[in-house]
Amino acid sequence: MRSFTVCALVATLACALPEDVKPRRVSKDAPCRVKPDVLPPLLVKKPLTHVTDLPEQWLWNDVNGANLVTTIRNQHIPQYCGSCWAQAAASSLSDRIKIARAGAWPEINIAPQVLISCEMEDDGCHGGYALNAYAWMATNEITDETCSIYRARGHDNGQVCSAMNVCRNCSPGEACFVPD
Repeated sequence: MRSFTVCALVATLACALPEDVKPRRVSKDAPCRVKPDVLPPLLVKKPLTHVTDLPEQWLWNDVNGANLVTTIRNQHIPQYCGSCWAQAAASSLSDRIKIARAGAWPEINIAPQVLISCEMEDDGCHGGYALNAYAWMATNEITDETCSIYRARGHDNGQVCSAMNVCRNCSPGEACFVPD
């Protein structure tokens, strides 16, 4: 039944679109991941040692039946935003936290919104580089998504860095405030 529904939906959409309408693609002139001219310094303290007895497959979303991967995000909801660089850095750090905590509840999701609003080496919703985000997080305070929800707007298009954008709390019928 599910495959029939998918086929019917695809057929309906194919018939509904005029021939001159093409699927929207991200422009190569304005990519999400933009490598900067100057890279942050690498912080490799000690090279990894060679390991020979690795398993054939390792999935972090199934470690002895436990999912140690955080939620998958869509950077283009609620609107288009080329924040893949911030999403990648925030998600990978969130995954490392979940792995270190052995999947303990609550799940901690680092806020990519803080990066696209406050990390100025990159272009917010107009692209950036994950290494810059890691460097920024290593030298600045970053909050989780309970403090700063994703708005898909950055310092480049209206969501500038401020204490309220880094972390806010709101109570019903009252103004929002910056928690201590």
